[in-house]
Amino acid sequence: MIGPPVVIPMSKSARDALIANVVLLLASAIFVVLRIYGRVTGPGLGIDDLLAVIALVVTICVIGIQVAFSISGNGYDYLPSTPEFADLTADLEYIMKGLFVCETLYLWALTSLKLSVLLFYRRCFGVSNHMDRAALVMIGVVLAWAITFTFLFIFLCDPIQQQWSTARIGHCMDQITIVIWLCATNITTDLVIMGMPMYTIWHLRMRKTEKLAMASCFALGLACCVIGIFRIVELTQVDLLSNITGTMGHTILLLGLELVFGIMCTNIPMMRPFYAKYRSRKSSSKLLEEPKCRSQSNNTGSHASGARQRIARRLGIPTDQTIGVETALELENYHVLGIKNKALVEHSVEENASNDGDSERRIADSVSDVFKFLVKDKGSCDFAIRSSGHIRWAGASNIEGGIALDHYGLNRIDISDKSTLARVGPGSTWDSIYEKLDPLSRSVAGRRVASVGVGGLTLGGGISHLSCCHG
Repeated sequence: MIGPPVVIPMSKSARDALIANVVLLLASAIFVVLRIYGRVTGPGLGIDDLLAVIALVVTICVIGIQVAFSISGNGYDYLPSTPEFADLTADLEYIMKGLFVCETLYLWALTSLKLSVLLFYRRCFGVSNHMDRAALVMIGVVLAWAITFTFLFIFLCDPIQQQWSTARIGHCMDQITIVIWLCATNITTDLVIMGMPMYTIWHLRMRKTEKLAMASCFALGLACCVIGIFRIVELTQVDLLSNITGTMGHTILLLGLELVFGIMCTNIPMMRPFYAKYRSRKSSSKLLEEPKCRSQSNNTGSHASGARQRIARRLGIPTDQTIGVETALELENYHVLGIKNKALVEHSVEENASNDGDSERRIADSVSDVFKFLVKDKGSCDFAIRSSGHIRWAGASNIEGGIALDHYGLNRIDISDKSTLARVGPGSTWDSIYEKLDPLSRSVAGRRVASVGVGGLTLGGGISHLSCCHG
């Protein structure tokens, strides 16, 4: 917008409101920049990130209009007895045009934020069909909501020019009532969107404290709902016909606050990778070391042991039958089923552990969840699959900068009653298989190296001296 016909010195209330919104706008811009940086240097940009940038740009335009309001009489009573009355009258049409543009920009800034969150849900919780469908439905609802109110704002008056004309040339609907309905429906959709991931989060294999922390991240938008409620209250005090400049100050402040808080609440959960990097630098490097031994009695240090037990509890695996997990289901790299370096579940090969079907099913579910996510996310993250403890060469069943999905924990071996059929988990190694088969005088062509997993060498089970004869 160009400047007003008459520049009026800022009132104290308008200046204070503008300072607050500009400071918070700068803070929200920092969050957006960090989000984009993290995505560019990580898994790559998505549409949700671009919508966050669009919301920031539109919000900057809204705060720019607030600047224009501040120098055109916002905060001064529009009364004939005031010394500013003549200047306010000259600026009145300019202020009304600003309101016409401001409400529409406000609407589409909110829409961009909502769509950004919903698309993030699809990427983050895409392994859940119910969540995916719910997000698609809400995307449709939000778009219908935005288009409906856009038409209402544009065609509020007949003719349209009546919205900013000081002359009586037509008629208008009740603008305040429509804006109140906009705020009320905005709060409703915010609450629905915030509630969508809660069921999924609460059923992740995590400790309750971590579930609460993640749920709190997604519930930050409650601050925007509170601001929206205050704005509804303030809108009932606005006098568009008699004293617009003296009564619109608080609602303009809250409009800007709602947008900048919305940007921050949307982008704060995306700061998790930066926190993870900081935490990894502060923690022991033992979490990134290769496992030393399968035995429960192996002592790799109290720090690593404690970390392994904590992460095991997240996955729901009994800690007394588990040596370690090298990453948990966290919001690393912007994914819930996520990623530091490896998704590795190690399991004891003791007899009682290998026969524990419940533990095996939980491990299988963990591996399955991660694999479904990787397939669903179509190439945003490279991954490799390792059967169990194969050669640690670079590129041999492992990967740099992606996920190595290790089936080490799926090591159960079942022999049929007639000893003619063996059911072998993909994490079993050939030495453990032969330990089961030898007492039964049974054998199978496999491995030349005892530590090779049954899925080693591209599911060929390793190279045997008898492979050329028996396959």
